[in-house]
Amino acid sequence: MTSLLILVIVVVLLAWLISLVAQFQREVKSVKRRGRTAEDKESRLKHTIEAMLVEETSLGQRIEDQKRANLQIDKTLETVRVEAADRLATGRNRLLVLHVRRNPGEKDWIVNLINPTLPKQDPTHPLAHEWAVGRDYLVFAKTEQEAREKAMRRFSNKHGTTVRSAAPAPHELFHG
Repeated sequence: MTSLLILVIVVVLLAWLISLVAQFQREVKSVKRRGRTAEDKESRLKHTIEAMLVEETSLGQRIEDQKRANLQIDKTLETVRVEAADRLATGRNRLLVLHVRRNPGEKDWIVNLINPTLPKQDPTHPLAHEWAVGRDYLVFAKTEQEAREKAMRRFSNKHGTTVRSAAPAPHELFHG
């Protein structure tokens, strides 16, 4: 009977050991599965971080480009402010249109006309100072010479008016 009892105890111990080994194997599989899941998550996180670094670099470059563009805009605005203040101070704050008819092929020209004799002839004239410093007119012409001639046809030299300068407009000013 003792051998039967020993046999039963050995069988029970073997069953218990087999159960422990099976449970251990399940735990090992579970740990391996969690390890692969963690590795996959780590890999995805690495790719996400790399993509974010690339995007950060790109955004940094775009921010620098925008800062440079803003500085250029600020410089342009300051130039316009200074020019506007100068024009207001000198009375040259207007661009007058000589005529509104534009022929094909003509460009915008800014012609500055002066009449230094007007302030001497009539110092009380409301435009005496403006004529002394010069008045800017928008003239449509194909060449500088043609722009000067058109201005002088409108304002005769016999009254003391002369062309101080004629230059192409920086961009198209009149859309008529």
